[in-house]
Amino acid sequence: ISLVLDNAQLDLVESVMELVQEIDTKCKQVLNLDAVINSFKNYGYDYFDYYLGFFQSVYCYGDLKERRTVTELLGWIVSEHPSGFDPDDTEFVEFLTCLVSEMVVSCNANEDDGELSDKVFRTVLEMTFNSYEEKDEFWGNRYIFRCIIGGFLKKPMIVMNMFGDILDQVLVKFKNLIENGTWCPVYDLKLGMLGLFEIVKGCAVNERISNIAIE
Repeated sequence: ISLVLDNAQLDLVESVMELVQEIDTKCKQVLNLDAVINSFKNYGYDYFDYYLGFFQSVYCYGDLKERRTVTELLGWIVSEHPSGFDPDDTEFVEFLTCLVSEMVVSCNANEDDGELSDKVFRTVLEMTFNSYEEKDEFWGNRYIFRCIIGGFLKKPMIVMNMFGDILDQVLVKFKNLIENGTWCPVYDLKLGMLGLFEIVKGCAVNERISNIAIE
């Protein structure tokens, strides 16, 4: 693994990253994190899709320090895009929003990451939203919306500050995604339902919003 990653043996990177992810998943712990992070910063940025599964496994099985390391990498990725993201690069947007949604869901109220995940989540959400001239494309992206629903579950104030004025529209768009069969995976539906429960609890004084969420 180190030989391939340290020496940029690109023909083998995809298969090695699949192996690393499988090792982490079966061991239910994070191995080779430093080697993977270094390789991603050195050349792996151009092969980001090979790395997604491994970084997701870090959020699933890693401790706070390991998860923070990947969150810091997300911050570095954002810093490389000062003018925002290109919405035409759908694969990169999918990679980033998938990873950020895993970051958000893994956050634990009993742990303190110094508000790093708050900052990264807010920045990615704002930059992604601002990158889309056609907002329907933004709302129609399942991976972005999973990010938002994950935010409702774990970081509701950030989402409310961004979309509170159009929360009813957000819920209607969520309903449309379900009715159109866009949100098919069980994981996405479960995350969406948990996020909706948080909306119901958080909007108890707003009967209209609460009823839409319940529906």
